[in-house]
Amino acid sequence: MGGPDEQSDEGVPRPSGPLIASVERFIAWAEAIYREGRDHSGDFRKSIGLPRHDLSNWKSALWRGKNAWSRQIAVTERLLATLTYDGVHPAYKTKGQPKNVRGSDWSSYAHAQRAPNRTTWDEVSSETIRQVEQYYSQLVEAHKESELRNALRDVRRGDVASDEQATFVRALTRYVAFLVRQGKMKTVLEIRESMSHLLHLLGENGTRFQVGEFALMAAVASNSTLDRAQILIDDLGWAAFLLKDHSTARENIQDGIRIANSHQTSNISDLIEARLTSAKGYRHLAMMAEDEKVGHQYLTQAEQVIQGLNTTGPNVDHFKDAITRDKAQIDHARATIIARSLGILESGTISIDDRESSDRATQALTLVSEASVAFDKLTDYERLNKALVLEERLHVALRHRTKALETRARREEIARSLSVRKQ
Repeated sequence: MGGPDEQSDEGVPRPSGPLIASVERFIAWAEAIYREGRDHSGDFRKSIGLPRHDLSNWKSALWRGKNAWSRQIAVTERLLATLTYDGVHPAYKTKGQPKNVRGSDWSSYAHAQRAPNRTTWDEVSSETIRQVEQYYSQLVEAHKESELRNALRDVRRGDVASDEQATFVRALTRYVAFLVRQGKMKTVLEIRESMSHLLHLLGENGTRFQVGEFALMAAVASNSTLDRAQILIDDLGWAAFLLKDHSTARENIQDGIRIANSHQTSNISDLIEARLTSAKGYRHLAMMAEDEKVGHQYLTQAEQVIQGLNTTGPNVDHFKDAITRDKAQIDHARATIIARSLGILESGTISIDDRESSDRATQALTLVSEASVAFDKLTDYERLNKALVLEERLHVALRHRTKALETRARREEIARSLSVRKQ
C-alpha cells in the first residue's frame, strides 16, 4: 500500500515500507536504462531532480530546520513528475526528464532503450505511480489538517494576532475546498457544524459564508435537508446580513425557513431540530426588519413554532436546554427591537416626562433580564455577556445609575471569565 505507516517527529507522515521499496526498484531500473549503451557520468538521481540526500530525507520524512511539510510534499511532487513524464500528467510542477536525455519525453527514451524481453516502462512505473499518488494525496490532506489544528489551537487560546487568525481562516477554507474536491461531504458538514459559531464569534463572516457555500454543496450531495436549512439560515443568511448583503441574506433565510418547515420525519428529535431551525430563521428576519412591527411579527412566528413543539415524548430531554435558549433569545431580540425603536440601543437616555417611552424601555429591560437569567442557568456565557450589555444600556437609558453599575460589574466579570476560558 502507498499509505503512510507512521509520523516523523515533526508530524509529517512517512511513506510506507512497500512504497519505499517500490520507488527504489523503479529508480534502480530507470538508472540502468539511462546508462545503457551510453557514456553517462555523474549522479543519475541528481540529474532527475532527486538527489540521494533528498530521497533519504523523504523516506524518513525528517528534514532539518523549518518547512518539513513543504519539503516532503515538494520531493513527492518531483518523484511523481519523474514517474509520470509522459505528456499525460501535466499537474505536477517539476519535469522528470533527465537533463542529458534528448527526445520528446523520458518514457519514450526508456522504451527505445529497452531490450525486446526487458520489463517495460509501464510495467515498472504504473504500480509505483499508484502508490506515490496515494501517499501524495494523504500527505496533502494531513498537511491541511495540521495547519488547521495549529491555527485553531492559537485561536482558542484567545488574544491571537490578526495574522494568526488570518492563517486560521485561510487554512480552514483551503481544507474544506480540498475535502469537497475529494468528495468527503460528511466531513465537510462536520467541520461546518463545529466551526460555524466560532467563525461568527471571531467576526469572520466572509469565511463563514465561503465555508457555508461548500457545506451547502455537501448538504445537497448528501441529501441532508436539515443541514441545508441550517446552512441557508446561518452561514449563508445571517452571515450575509452582517456582510451587508441584505437581499441575499433575506432570500437565503426565507428559503431555509421553508425547507425547515416542510421537513417531515417520524424521528421526533429531527423534527424538533427542524422547528428550532425555523424559529431561528424567523428571529434573524426580525433582527433584520427595519420596521418594528414587522420585527415583532417575525418573533411571534418564532414563538408559535416553539410553542407547537411536543417535548413530552421520549428522547427529547436533551432539547429542553435548546428550547430554553431559543425562548431567551426571542426575549433578547424583542428587547433589542424595542430599544432600537426608542433610539437608545447605542446611547442616549429617556426623558423623565416621557412616560410611554419609559414604560416600553422598562418592558425591554424585563425581557432582557429574563433572558440573562436563562443564559446564566444554561452557563451560556457568550450570550449572557451580550444580554448584559443591553441590560446595562437600558438601565443607563432609564437613569438607573446604581443598577447600571452593578450590571456593568457583572458583565465585566463574565467577560474576564470568557477571556480565561479561551486561553
